[in-house]
Amino acid sequence: RIREVEFEEDKEGINLSRERIQSSPIQQYFSNIKRSFLNTVRNPAYTRTRLINQLVLGLLAGLVYFKIKNDKDELQNKSGALFFLVTTFAFASIFTQANTIPAELPVVKREYQNGMYSTLSYLLSKVLCEIPFIILLPLVQMTVCYFMIGLRKKAEAFFISVVACEGITFAATGVGLFISAWAGDVRIASAVAAPACK
Repeated sequence: RIREVEFEEDKEGINLSRERIQSSPIQQYFSNIKRSFLNTVRNPAYTRTRLINQLVLGLLAGLVYFKIKNDKDELQNKSGALFFLVTTFAFASIFTQANTIPAELPVVKREYQNGMYSTLSYLLSKVLCEIPFIILLPLVQMTVCYFMIGLRKKAEAFFISVVACEGITFAATGVGLFISAWAGDVRIASAVAAPACK
């Protein structure tokens, strides 16, 4: 049976000594990575949902902005398509991450209190386990919509667009994790995430 742990708090948050953490930083980091990876593998519906979400958004963008011509009259439509893509990457990443830490917070607090790992190793493992999604999901969405929209038909331009969208996704994931860690509650994180996207 797991006993409830009371946290002693001061102005800076939880007041615990560093001597309580019993494993090395490398061991903490790899055990947290393993747990985050196993959580992702054990929940294939989560991965499938994110992938389908990106496919649908890419298809939607491709259909709305289908075959925009390369002339100055269509420049505003191309700007609108690029704006739509940027906002979908940002919104999807921020809202996905905004609820992750509050959902795991009771377990994380208990394990931190028991000296199993530091908060830094926990957060770094969360970021590392998101990297495959940060790389794969923008690639999937851009592959679907890039040529449907009629953007430049050069491999170099396509890959620059993918890398730019991956950068946006990485930054938005960081913002989502920050909101998630700061809020500590799913409802507060969801409420704060919407204005953060603006």
